[in-house]
Amino acid sequence: MVAIPKETFVLKIEEAIENQTIVQQPRPYFGISGIGSSCARDLWYSFRWATESKITPRQQRLFNRGHREEPIIIKDLIAIGCEVKNRQKGMTTGYGHIKGHIDGTVSNVPDASKTEHLLELKTANNSNFKSIKKDGIEKSKPDYFAQVQCYMHLLKLKRTLFVVVNKDNDERYYERIRYDKEVAEKYFARAEDIILSEFPPTRIGGASWYECKWCDHYLLCQYDEEPLKNCRTCQHLDMHKGGRWRCSYLKQPRSVAKQREGKGCPWWVKMEGLK
Repeated sequence: MVAIPKETFVLKIEEAIENQTIVQQPRPYFGISGIGSSCARDLWYSFRWATESKITPRQQRLFNRGHREEPIIIKDLIAIGCEVKNRQKGMTTGYGHIKGHIDGTVSNVPDASKTEHLLELKTANNSNFKSIKKDGIEKSKPDYFAQVQCYMHLLKLKRTLFVVVNKDNDERYYERIRYDKEVAEKYFARAEDIILSEFPPTRIGGASWYECKWCDHYLLCQYDEEPLKNCRTCQHLDMHKGGRWRCSYLKQPRSVAKQREGKGCPWWVKMEGLK
């Protein structure tokens, strides 16, 4: 019997599984989960579907790992007498164009049994986990802090129970966060400015800036690569209240599906802000 060439076999199976590109459909709304991003320009490009977002199978597995942790944490909370409700409850603001979904709410928390809390669950690698454990959420992860402040604001809650799982060793970090109205209002005002703008906000750095190098919009932002062709990048698309959009050229409402089909539109004209 001829021995199976192990290295060749492993490489083939690795290529078959790992050498794929997963294209992510852009969200049709401005997501509250990203409201605390350090770069407003990144958020504007994403809202306008200006570039294609691609991830690797490994990145997809990392995202899924976070989803798998949620029921485990919730089971532990219920076991100590907590009540978890409102799983994936959705909420909308910003003329119907700013939306989000919470992990849940939790009551009968031992530290404050009469106070209903927003429940936020995250996973982190060992390095990020150590930073969170050392400095807390507000200092180490200001984007997470902004996210929960905005959710508390919309839900009229005064506390968040934030749980982070270390993906390397399953250690957990628990923190109760107090509602800060000023922070929430600041980020919602920023988000509305972004979605209403016809032009991208100022860059946070040049082509060599470390945050920019990993951005989906790097080539468009730094080197004027052409944006994707769809209704969101077209001058004729107008935003309306209630989360609606309308084409001023065709004088027709444009559903999310129709906006995606805009790549084939003969009347497409690139937005002024993307020139």
